[in-house]
This record gives sequence, structure tokens and C-alpha cells, in this order.
Amino acid sequence: MEEIVFKTLANKKKYTSIDHFIAEVMKGNEADEFIYDGIKDAVFKLIIYGFITVDTSSVKNCIRKEGNFYKAKKLGGVGEWLKYRQSHRNAA
Repeated sequence: MEEIVFKTLANKKKYTSIDHFIAEVMKGNEADEFIYDGIKDAVFKLIIYGFITVDTSSVKNCIRKEGNFYKAKKLGGVGEWLKYRQSHRNAA
């Protein structure tokens, strides 16, 4: 699910409100609670990985892309970024 959320964000030029973004990801999937919760969990993971932050100073709680997001995009996605990070941790 993280890859789906990441790729949806990668295809957007501007950040969007968190609720609008979740609805956009759900468009291509069945709109049930399992999908909704999975998308929310994936968004939280991207926050933990340092890919995105949520701007709570805005009324819409906008998503902002961070440095790790662009590094993951360059590497090819979340999975590749996690492998890269793991290999650097093991080398240290």
C-alpha cells in the first residue's frame, strides 16, 4: 500500500489536503474501510520515513514532500529506498 500512496504522490505536482488525497487514492480501489485504513497506515509510514509532513497550520492539513521523498523517487520507490537505507545501516 505504501508504494501505491507514494506513486500517487509522485504523480502530483502540488501537495493536497490529506482527506482529498486519501479519497483520490481510493478512487481506483474499492471504497471500503479496509482500503481506507490501509491508506491511512501507509500515509503514517511515509511520515515516519520522512517522505512527507502534514502542514497543520493550514486549514486543509496539506501534505508536503520532504527530502527522503525525492531520494526515494530517484531510487525507484519506497522499497528501493528501504533497501538503500538498510544497506547503509549495515555498512556502518
